[in-house]
Amino acid sequence: MTKLYQFSKANRESYERINFALAVFQEVEGKLVPILVSDGLCRLYQLSREVLLNHLRDISYITANMLTAQQNLLTCRIKLAESYQTVLLHLSRQDFSGQDLLFVDYIPSNVQYEDNLTGLLNGAYLTGFGKDYLVSKLRIGDQPRVILFNVIGMYGYNEHFGYLAGDHFLIKISKQLLNLFLAGLVIRYNDDRFVVLSTDTDYIAKIKQLQEFILRNYSVGGIKAGIYYYTNARESIKSAIDKARKALQYTGDDLTQLYHVFDESVREKYVNRDYVLTHFQEALDKRWIKPYYQMEIRSLTGQVCGYEALARWIDPKEGILNPAVFIGVLEDTHLINRLDLSIIDQVCEMLSSCYKRGISIQPVSVNLSRVDFQVCDIFAEVDAIRRKHKIPTSYLKIEILESTLTTVPDQLRAAMDKFHAAGYQIWMDDFGSGYSSLNNLKDFDFDLLKIDMIFLKNFKTNSRSHIILREIVDMAKHLGIHTLCEGVETKEQADFLRAIGCDRLQGFYFSKPLPQEEMLALIEKNGLDHYEPQEMNDYYDTIGETNILVNPMVNHISQGIKHLEMPLALIERRTDDQLVYYFTNFAYKDELTRRHLDQAEWQEIVNDSTFYKSLLLSLMHRSKKAKAVVNGMLDERSSIEVRHLANYQDRDMYVCSINNFGHYLDKTRRREVKNQHPDRG
Repeated sequence: MTKLYQFSKANRESYERINFALAVFQEVEGKLVPILVSDGLCRLYQLSREVLLNHLRDISYITANMLTAQQNLLTCRIKLAESYQTVLLHLSRQDFSGQDLLFVDYIPSNVQYEDNLTGLLNGAYLTGFGKDYLVSKLRIGDQPRVILFNVIGMYGYNEHFGYLAGDHFLIKISKQLLNLFLAGLVIRYNDDRFVVLSTDTDYIAKIKQLQEFILRNYSVGGIKAGIYYYTNARESIKSAIDKARKALQYTGDDLTQLYHVFDESVREKYVNRDYVLTHFQEALDKRWIKPYYQMEIRSLTGQVCGYEALARWIDPKEGILNPAVFIGVLEDTHLINRLDLSIIDQVCEMLSSCYKRGISIQPVSVNLSRVDFQVCDIFAEVDAIRRKHKIPTSYLKIEILESTLTTVPDQLRAAMDKFHAAGYQIWMDDFGSGYSSLNNLKDFDFDLLKIDMIFLKNFKTNSRSHIILREIVDMAKHLGIHTLCEGVETKEQADFLRAIGCDRLQGFYFSKPLPQEEMLALIEKNGLDHYEPQEMNDYYDTIGETNILVNPMVNHISQGIKHLEMPLALIERRTDDQLVYYFTNFAYKDELTRRHLDQAEWQEIVNDSTFYKSLLLSLMHRSKKAKAVVNGMLDERSSIEVRHLANYQDRDMYVCSINNFGHYLDKTRRREVKNQHPDRG
């Protein structure tokens, strides 16, 4: 005779304490024998546990139906107290140490737990008993999963084939799910969504089988599935389903992404979303969200010439929230304008405070979202904040993502006109990040391109990125647009960008984004020499318009894209007629290097010379006065051209080029040797 299964003491007590009506049967010699009943079933029958077990042994007509049932739902009439009532029985076979046990849930008929169309359990059953199923699996050491299925293209299928055909389609899906997940719970959750609670380890293969069946037989987009591993017996079924739903949403519109398991990436995107929305206003009011400042470096001088204000959410409970999370949420919910305006207000407050305290501070660029141009008059809002704090427009630069150009072009163009008319500079952010269209540069008037950091990826090994960066800078110079490259992380990158004439540099090589207190403390620590006076911005910007990749002495457009091989230098003349070399191009450096000289040594030689310096100063004076390119002969073979670029108080910047520079250097070297060793002459 088959031995009845013996639950451990702990497992038996756990199952017997369950509040819902449950009985566990074991098949013995072709009959079902009850071996356990829950407190909930005892209350339903109003019988003691021992009496109820005997009663269930006697009603063989019901247990016989359960034994031969082809589906996991049965309807029957049983005697409860003094009357007969209709109940729904949910059957689930489970293996316990090699013994096949039948778990039966008794569901009173006054609650509708069956889906009228498919015959599956419905959402009410899932809400009422789903957690009990999951917890029961955890108790025996199994790993239950919540799988939420969504049929893609159901609306179109109904519209094309009719709702009757759509109903037949859903019935077919139901049968497939039942066949695939025999030991689990299959539920029609709502409309074209189904939920499966299962411990099957081959669930991925079964999801793929269902997808293949649907695509082979029906004209829809297939299915998608979100999967959640249920591990905490205290978690509600509602929470578990919600996480499966978020995993499903994470698959997005890509039909090739059939499923996704709830993980940290989903939690970061969706679970944190709820926290963001419920705490956003509090975060603004209490200034948990504040600007961090990342310095921008003038490549010509190496000085800090500005900052970008980046929003950071420092939460007292959650710590630092990822900007990619909260900014995306606020854009989706059209709340981002409140964030952007709060950051701008804090930036202007800082600038005003520095001005009043006599602290030298550089201009700050602030970011605007595409949504800002849709939900408010963003120019009026920004300008009102600036005027409230009495900040000149030159202290505030407006950054606009390149993607905004394609999403709200009309609103953007109107706002840009207002910003420019008021004296603001407008910068295009993330140029080349995926939305690039050179046509945008023709149709929109930007003052500066922020070149996306993607071009610096694999900088050492990918020579193509060097070419692309050079061409972007060259194109921008021809268009009269300044350039800034983001994501600079190495000296090699910084040197290259400086050599091709990129105006500004930004990245962790110089500084990470800093809170206001650290940024101001660094200014005090470093001293003013490290920082470009704001009043000199225009001076250096004017110099930055010079394209050092082509001959700056002639019209840019006439040169095409052929790059300069002529030695070229940017030289500043000061009041005491001291000449300071700010920049020498590749060709200039090459000639110096061949003679074992560097830029600083050559600058000293020039300032100590008589003829060369005198000629250079004379040409500089003539060029500034005539506002034109002038030239002169160094000797019978070498000539020099000079063009005045910009003036600031006692400073004047010139661009100078030399023909036959190598010949002149050799001649200078020979003269030096002769002067040092006259006996060799």
